[in-house]
Parts: sequence; structure tokens; C-alpha cells
Amino acid sequence: MSKEEITESQRNKALSLEKSNAREAMNLLVNIINNYGDTLAVANLVLDDVIRIGKANGFLDEAIFACQKAQIIKSEYKSHYKIEERACQLEKNGDIFNATELRYRRDIEPGPFFRGNREDWIPHYTTLRYYGNVFADLNAHDKAWKIYNEAVINAARIGESPHTIRQVMAKLLLKENKPANAVEILIAGICEAERWAPKGSPKSLIADLKRALKASGIENQQAAEEIFFACKKHGQQYATDFFYKSRE
Repeated sequence: MSKEEITESQRNKALSLEKSNAREAMNLLVNIINNYGDTLAVANLVLDDVIRIGKANGFLDEAIFACQKAQIIKSEYKSHYKIEERACQLEKNGDIFNATELRYRRDIEPGPFFRGNREDWIPHYTTLRYYGNVFADLNAHDKAWKIYNEAVINAARIGESPHTIRQVMAKLLLKENKPANAVEILIAGICEAERWAPKGSPKSLIADLKRALKASGIENQQAAEEIFFACKKHGQQYATDFFYKSRE
């Protein structure tokens, strides 16, 4: 077997152990880097495997090690891995917020091969939605809201529906005990999905609306369907007014 084949075989073995024995999987992957560091599989796959598994399981020394190796082996991405190394070190020290802030700032910037005008660059809404969720989980709600709102704007800029962002915004509003606001956000999401999503509003959006309505004091199971129809037939403001009248 060639070194590439050995590397790929050992990597597959490590990944098969990831869920059942992450520590053993990590040890195998680190050994691959040490023994076959000049292979394409290490450069393209194994280094990122170690960083991902290390972050997910608290093996941050190994993640830092992989970041340091990547700065040498993948020099064109040196700045990316240098930031990741710093973030892992902050995380190791218990500073999760600033670790996340570093990764967020890195990931909303254009990559090393972007050749357009920098002023024309906008972060993709899915990246923003992801980091909004991370900051929300860290209870950094003000930060999360700022990012979610930017995500909505960026989705609309490229003609895509922001309804998935509205759904996570509604969850945060429910967490903040603001169910009526959550309903309003979901109504906006339904109208956006009906306008931009190829298949219209997904079932998950209607299910979220039902939960928010119940939290706001409306037990009628038909209310979500009535509001959904109001969105389609008459638009966001009519549906919102209909919701508040239903609460009276």
C-alpha cells in the first residue's frame, strides 16, 4: 500500500471510532499526522479532523497542535489556522466568548482566494445564522440579535428567503419570554418564505408558529393555519393584526 492509501485507511478507522471512543480516534489521527504528515490526506482531511474532533470533545491541546501543523503544511491558509490556534487557546483557558468572537470575525471576512472588490463582499447569511446561534447559546443575546438582523438583510440581498433565520430568532424570543414577538417574527418568516422559498413555507415553520401561539396564550389548534392563510392572502400586516385580535 502507498502512504496515501495507508493514511486514508487509518483515517477511516479513526473516524469509525469517533462516536464510540473519541479519545482513541484522536490518538490515531495524531499518529497519522506524525507518521504521514507529507501526504495529501493529512493536508486536506486529517488536520481538520483533529481540529473538529478536538473542539467537540475538549481535546484542545491536540486541536492547537493540528493548527500549528496546518500553518506550515497549508501555508496559503496560514492566517485562518493562526486565528483558530488563538481561539482554541482562549477556549482552553475558559474564554469561550472571545474564542467565538475570533472565529466569527475570521469567518465573515473574504477568504484568501477572493478576487473581487472587498467593499462588494458580504458574509453569507448561513454563516451569520450559525454564529447568531452560537452567541445565543452563550447568552450573548445582544450580539446574537445584531448578527441575526444582518443575516436577514444579506439573505434578502441575494433573493433568498430569510425564514430559517426568523425561526431561530423566534426561539430566542421564546427564551426571552416574549412569545407575542416570536409570533410576529414567524409571521414575517412565513410571508418571506411564500415570496422567496421555491416550495413556500416548510412544515417546521408552521410547527414553530403553533408553539409560539400556544406560549402566547392561544390554544386553538386552527389558529396557525388561519394565520398562515392570512399571510398568503393578505400579507404580513393583516396577519399580524389578525393574531392580536385573536388574543383579545
